[in-house]
Amino acid sequence: MSEKNIPCEVIEDLLPNYIDGLTNKVTNQMIEEHLKTCEECQKKYHLMKGDLPASHEEEKKIDYLKKVKKGFHKSLLLGLVAICLVASVPLIRVFVVGKEMKTADSYEVNVDSDNMVHATLYAKEGYALRGEKVSEENGTVRITAQTIPAKLFGKEQITVDYKAVQTIQTVMVGNEIVYQEGYEISHTANELYKNKNLYIGDMPANQRLANVLGISRILGSYTNELETEQKPYGWILHFDEVKGENLSESLCRKTAGILIACVDNLDHVQFTYEDQSYTFTQADYEDLYDDTYHSLKDYAASVKDTEILLQKLWYK
Repeated sequence: MSEKNIPCEVIEDLLPNYIDGLTNKVTNQMIEEHLKTCEECQKKYHLMKGDLPASHEEEKKIDYLKKVKKGFHKSLLLGLVAICLVASVPLIRVFVVGKEMKTADSYEVNVDSDNMVHATLYAKEGYALRGEKVSEENGTVRITAQTIPAKLFGKEQITVDYKAVQTIQTVMVGNEIVYQEGYEISHTANELYKNKNLYIGDMPANQRLANVLGISRILGSYTNELETEQKPYGWILHFDEVKGENLSESLCRKTAGILIACVDNLDHVQFTYEDQSYTFTQADYEDLYDDTYHSLKDYAASVKDTEILLQKLWYK
């Protein structure tokens, strides 16, 4: 359709935006070509611009068109605001509200004789903590907080002091036990207890325990062999490369003790490297037994017991 055949009603609707410079180049050309041949639209154009005096009826019509244009602009603005608000919701959730942390990156927890919990929680690198809350139920105090990837709306560390109503048995940060019956519990103890394994034949579960201990990092690269055809069941780690010149017997002993404790039917662990070979069974840890712990397996009864084993064996 040529500009001459464009209905005047269409041009009339476009004129307010054309006058305000809101139409594009193609539309401008179409309107201008139409105005050259249409005296009626030319008159309306000049009336809208204020170049000509208008009659009462023409003023009413012009006012109506201006109201329509104003309403359109208002609707457009409101629509843009609504779009921005909808688009900002996910960002607000991430950077302002955050998500509940599973545990702090590190923490310091103390329970004193007055049943007061003193805790300092540290955020992971690049993150911050906010909105800390404390709840208590049946001797367990739980501290929760929101973690956000922006320090602007949170803190790198938060401190909580809480007076408990009942005698405190356990303190949790998020979903992790950080204190139990007089012992501050480490991340390592939590992960070992969470991944303890009933059967040595479950190699993926075995590997999760090995990863918690960082065997590759502290001893070297290795392959696994399981002795599960008949009891006593064993786990052999064949090292093809070690940290240092030789396989560390003391580190092998510590590692074997933790693995035997955390795998219910595991009897012995062997480490081999070239001409070196070390084998450890439960009998090699009798120095750790007392009135409470009669075998390594007893140290996997709770996360507190696992922490005690780490303190007796792993950290020394």
